[in-house]
Amino acid sequence: MILNRRLISCLIIGVLVLSSPIAGAAERLTPEKMWDLARIGDAAVSPDGQTLAYLVTRYDLEENAGTVSLVLQTLETGASSQASQVARAFETQLRAPEGRTVLKDIKGLSSLGWLNHRGGAKLIYIAPTEGEEGKPQAWLLDPQGGEPQQLTELEAGIGNLKASPAGNAIAFTADVKMDKSVKEIYADLPKADARIIDALLYRHWNEWHDYAYSHVHVMPIDAELKPGKVVDLMVSLKADCPVPPFGGAEQFEFSPDGLELALTLKLVNNPAESTDTGVYLTSIEGGALKNITPGMPGYDMEPRYSPDGRYLAFHSMERPGFESDRNRIMLYDRQANSLRELTVGLDQTAHNATWTSDSQSLYFYSETRGTTQVFQIDVATSSVKQISEGRFDFALVASIPGTPQVIVRQQSMLRPVEL
Repeated sequence: MILNRRLISCLIIGVLVLSSPIAGAAERLTPEKMWDLARIGDAAVSPDGQTLAYLVTRYDLEENAGTVSLVLQTLETGASSQASQVARAFETQLRAPEGRTVLKDIKGLSSLGWLNHRGGAKLIYIAPTEGEEGKPQAWLLDPQGGEPQQLTELEAGIGNLKASPAGNAIAFTADVKMDKSVKEIYADLPKADARIIDALLYRHWNEWHDYAYSHVHVMPIDAELKPGKVVDLMVSLKADCPVPPFGGAEQFEFSPDGLELALTLKLVNNPAESTDTGVYLTSIEGGALKNITPGMPGYDMEPRYSPDGRYLAFHSMERPGFESDRNRIMLYDRQANSLRELTVGLDQTAHNATWTSDSQSLYFYSETRGTTQVFQIDVATSSVKQISEGRFDFALVASIPGTPQVIVRQQSMLRPVEL
């Protein structure tokens, strides 16, 4: 009876504690509080591996709009960084160093990267020009200070900005109008509100074909950081890079020497019925396209040059017409002009293949056991090892030059995206 009374007393105390105002005082997560959370956007590692730049978006519900800030964070790699990691939460070591905000509350800030210029690495990004009708243009900023410098002046604006690793150019996409509208075909019907449809892909998901195509352009940058003449690498092609509807800047890439670009293109007679995208190589000065994926009828995309310039890795789906096929990693040897699958026998799909700084292996992330984890695959042996763990979804950002480390995004049901 004594034990039973003690047990009953404990249960009563437990109920009182659980139902007390103190226990229920914790704030509940509401939609409004979720919008109070800052969102991590684009992130990029400086060419020397010492600094991480990233974008942070904050939203104002009353204004129904968001603004973006650009933050610089010093990276501590090696033993010193391990020593500074002293706290843990949700199975993850925590650090809280102070970042330095170099641009604050800019609307439309995106496509963050670094230009490895001989006069020192510079930040590049896309932001609209001033005024209500401001179009997104490429900008350059010295991380040490100074005013941003506008690089492009395209009438319709640009998207998907990237810098050459050689520091000699930038690449971006811009729409090129190549088809005529009804009003242009029939000048005597200026008020016509109609479309002439004689082929598929007149509408892709929720967007009408707007008579223009997204082309990759290159702009040289000289020693004084002055921009040169813009070159359309896809002149006369009625094709898009990136490939809609989901493609972005990951679908084209500079070679390490800055002399070549690899593009993802769908050059087929029946684009609405096909998943046959290919990887094509071209000079930064434009000209002929070299297809390195002939006879491969599925999705081939996201080219990635190895830092030493020998290989070009890309993702490939084997079966035509199957949009959810296993994503393989293919390896193109630029010296031997040969192609092989690196992920033979791997019963997983690979995302965002990212070279290690020594060009000996690649990172990728893949779904496994209800999470998304980061893996590493060796170029010589094709051996695979998992390098992340925990109840998280990871995604790759970039390797840190000169180190075996990598920047990742991490999130879970309990945590927002963190770097």
